[in-house]
Amino acid sequence: MQALSEDHRMVFVLREFEQMDLKSIAGVMGTTEGTVKSRLHRAREAMKKHLAPYLGSPQDGNR
Repeated sequence: MQALSEDHRMVFVLREFEQMDLKSIAGVMGTTEGTVKSRLHRAREAMKKHLAPYLGSPQDGNR
């Protein structure tokens, strides 16, 4: 997760580990829900890209 920027990491942790809703995350971070959605999407995509070599490709059936 160190590969993520601080903002992306915070959104990812609050959503995926703390199970906070988007409105609450926006409040904590002092931003809009739209920004939270965007950062969460980018964080998830970055994590997928970073972990892909370890998980195999969908064609391998390792998904």
